[in-house]
Amino acid sequence: MPIQLDVQDATAAAIGDEHGLSQDALDNVLQRRVEVHSQIEAQRQAGKLGFLDLPDDEATVRAILSFADSVAGRFRNLVVLGIGGSALGPLVLHRALNHAEWNVMSDAERGGRPRFFLVDNVDPELLLGTLDVCPLSETLFVAVSKSGTTAETVAALRYVMPELKGRLGENWREHLVLITDPEKGWLRELVREHGLTGFPVPPNVGGRFSALSAVGLLPAALLGVNLLEVLAGADHARNLRKQDSHEQDWPYQLAAVHWLADTSKGKSVSVMMPYAQALKEFAEWYAQLWAESLGKSQDLDGTRLEDGRGQSVVKALGATDQHSQLQLLLEGPNRHLTTLLNVREMRRNAPVPAAESPAESIAYLDGHTFQAVLDAEFAGTRGALRHQRRPSVTLTLDRLSASELGELLMGYELATAVAGRLYHVDAFDQPAVELGKRLAKQILRGEEPRL
Repeated sequence: MPIQLDVQDATAAAIGDEHGLSQDALDNVLQRRVEVHSQIEAQRQAGKLGFLDLPDDEATVRAILSFADSVAGRFRNLVVLGIGGSALGPLVLHRALNHAEWNVMSDAERGGRPRFFLVDNVDPELLLGTLDVCPLSETLFVAVSKSGTTAETVAALRYVMPELKGRLGENWREHLVLITDPEKGWLRELVREHGLTGFPVPPNVGGRFSALSAVGLLPAALLGVNLLEVLAGADHARNLRKQDSHEQDWPYQLAAVHWLADTSKGKSVSVMMPYAQALKEFAEWYAQLWAESLGKSQDLDGTRLEDGRGQSVVKALGATDQHSQLQLLLEGPNRHLTTLLNVREMRRNAPVPAAESPAESIAYLDGHTFQAVLDAEFAGTRGALRHQRRPSVTLTLDRLSASELGELLMGYELATAVAGRLYHVDAFDQPAVELGKRLAKQILRGEEPRL
């Protein structure tokens, strides 16, 4: 069964007129579906939305699988150097689909596949600490930067490369792979100059939309993820926009509810709360995707927006954050729209053992599995939000498989594109982020920062 979306708890019928969406208002935005998808398709046909074409890039997938086969069993460690979308894509695919304690499993238990490390910050403690536990002779480094000039990634790579050359001699090239623009940038120059293995990021695929490109797929393949299943799920998601009924198009419905709740009910904060430990990093990926894409001060007509547009994002984890953030969500300012991300059947489960010293206060756990407890926590949170008239939507996966994760990733990228059209902003640029980068470079050059 495909991913299912239930928006009932965001409607007036469930939580009242003050905070819930009226059916008429929701129907009005759902009726714009064909128009909005036509606008998105026009952008795609103009070559601007490359993320929608990634499931068709068979040449890159073949090259990735061939490379993964060629290095199978050669490296004990995989270190990705990247930041933002260049880091979160690989992280989500790995955490969602591999063992929860991957790095502490034995080499045999991992099937000879490498441990995974991510250097996604310029903080020296992170880079140097990673190198402390990853001997260069046993490590493959994958540096990711579409532009080839990302300060944090370039700094890490400029440290790692001399170390590799100095300690491994002529073999250093075998320990470094670069993922970058197919034609330009410093990383692409390094590929040409040193004969390094390189993989492309299509020029029309932005970093936060790159999880299903070589950015996410190469590390995933090295870690044993089934790429063909991931891409099959992504293909299913992108075809949902072609369905006759909006009820089958959950990405559009999701975007519509978020936009309408924000613009008509003041729900300016989007909370992502998966009830699966393996999806904790998905919430981080979503935070970048939604916030960076929609937080804009100018619309598509070039008009300055006095208060800006877009929702803030809060990352949460069920049931962990029931013991931290839920109090605020239930009794704090009513400005949140919470997405509860649920998994019907966990890959593993176990019964809660009987207590050695039975007590009435803990008898409610008797006869249940761990998943049953988590499911009850999820249902309890959903019910509490509804009772407190706090809007929520529920997205349900059958199982956390490679295909369903592919559908989830592509579905959210599509939902973001739809939300951009509804907000009437460019969901594919990040001008304020670029401003910060420019100021940082001026400071590093010893210049007076100029806005």
